[in-house]
Amino acid sequence: MRGRALARGALRRTAPLLRGTRPVFRALDNAGATGAQIATQVALGPSLLPRQWWMTAVNVGLSQAYGYVVGEAVAHAGRAVRRATKVRSDLSPTTKRTMRGVWQATLGLSTGRAFLESLRRQREISALAGTEPVHALGQLGGLAAGTAGFGAALLTVRATRAGARALKPVVSPVAPKILVPIVSSTIAVAGVAVLSDRLVIRRTMRRMAVRAKEQNARRAPGRSQPTEPERSGSPASYETFQSLGRHGQVFVSDGPRPADISAVTGKPAMEPIRTYAGFLDGRDIEETAEAAASELVRAGGLERSVVVVLTGTGSGWVQEWNGASVEYLMGGDCAIVSMQYSYLPSGLAWVTDRNTARRAGIALFGAVEKEIARLPEGRRPKVFVGGESLGAFGGLAAFSSVADMLQRADGGVWIGTPSFTPIWRELDAQARKGSPQVLPIIDHGRNVRFVSRPAELAHGMYGEPYVNWETPRFVFQQHANDPVVFWSPDLLWRAPRWIREKAGRQVSKAVNWYPWVTFWQIAVDMPRSVTLHGGTAHSYHSELLPTWAAVLGREVGVDYSDLQKIIRAGLLPGK
Repeated sequence: MRGRALARGALRRTAPLLRGTRPVFRALDNAGATGAQIATQVALGPSLLPRQWWMTAVNVGLSQAYGYVVGEAVAHAGRAVRRATKVRSDLSPTTKRTMRGVWQATLGLSTGRAFLESLRRQREISALAGTEPVHALGQLGGLAAGTAGFGAALLTVRATRAGARALKPVVSPVAPKILVPIVSSTIAVAGVAVLSDRLVIRRTMRRMAVRAKEQNARRAPGRSQPTEPERSGSPASYETFQSLGRHGQVFVSDGPRPADISAVTGKPAMEPIRTYAGFLDGRDIEETAEAAASELVRAGGLERSVVVVLTGTGSGWVQEWNGASVEYLMGGDCAIVSMQYSYLPSGLAWVTDRNTARRAGIALFGAVEKEIARLPEGRRPKVFVGGESLGAFGGLAAFSSVADMLQRADGGVWIGTPSFTPIWRELDAQARKGSPQVLPIIDHGRNVRFVSRPAELAHGMYGEPYVNWETPRFVFQQHANDPVVFWSPDLLWRAPRWIREKAGRQVSKAVNWYPWVTFWQIAVDMPRSVTLHGGTAHSYHSELLPTWAAVLGREVGVDYSDLQKIIRAGLLPGK
């Protein structure tokens, strides 16, 4: 008897708590569920790259949340209109339930059909990208994981609302009646935001930053200090090997030596110059750029025929194909200068601090330009520029306009340049009417050409011949399925021209634009884009050799297939 009494007492005490959780765990609202289902079908549609399970999960989870909010908003608007017009439904509750069930079943079948269609489209995109086809089980797991993530987010929002309601009795004595709902909701939302920021976001960012700095301090595996005075980090260098950071050590250690170049060209070669400055505590970006320029002077870089200013990614990574192609083509008669401007990996720097990349691009080119200006005009080397991804975004910041770039540099290769880069947008606005945005034609190819493969160095995407290529020459190397190039914030609200045109050879014609959804579909493609083989997505490898040959105005004089054998042997490591 006593046990039953205790049980009844416990039940009475917990009943109010259980009733308080009902708003949190109630069934999905019909309108919100409809919006989530429709958004799921849209999210399963194709984007630029084949999806791994986690990519599907992120797309589905975000899209379901977006669809649920839109569905709820439409339902609220509909109820407001009905109240204003005093329109009432004469349908019985049973009929309404039946119609709701039929509607949800129809949506469920439609979502199943969309999932099967997505598998077919993923196989098509895999073939276009040259990758293994996706597995149905992984996509199904991604769908389930995304739905679970949406469910967790919805519970969090409902719990926040419940918290706001619970705060009303606390707020009402100290706030005007009309402001009580606003104040209580603000406190609840702020509490969740602060907890999320302090317990998740800040800790995660701090942990990633600390880890990046630790990684940077470790010696690059398989690399040793160079002995050649023409390289930074050598005994003759102003910069110690350790100070260069992980990616800087890779840059000065790798690359061809004279014997490697001669083995390909059959001609004597010079020792290529590679100079670099790491990002050190107590040395700002401008001072780092000056250190890199000082290294260039010390190593004799200004006495070479060509100086190449390469802006790397945030953590200091420099595209090996970019630099080594120049070294092979010039027979070593060249100097490459670069620098590190952050410890953060490119993806994290991309999200948190793009301005640093711009500062680095401006500072590095400016420091080199200042050193060259000290030489008599007849003794000045030609100056070429380049960078990939965040490096292209930062490197192009050194120039105020296209005209400024043509005036101050002798040529360059910009790889996977983000479309929101000011100079990219300026060129897009100058494109010849009718030329596709994935490879626009600028002034008939007189100085600037957009290229996705070597054949397009000589003509437009559809075979249109260019006029004679004048100097300086600049190439924007970009693949039609590179999400780093074609993602931009305005995907949230505007359909881009490249989707409307459907001109990209590596892009499915079924790709369409949907507000918000396309924004994160393309964003989620970015991490995988760097893992695919060269010649697709955000992987640019051997195609850079003929590009640099054209920009430098030199006949290659070597068999590309032979060069590929040397590259595969490890003399020219890939990314």
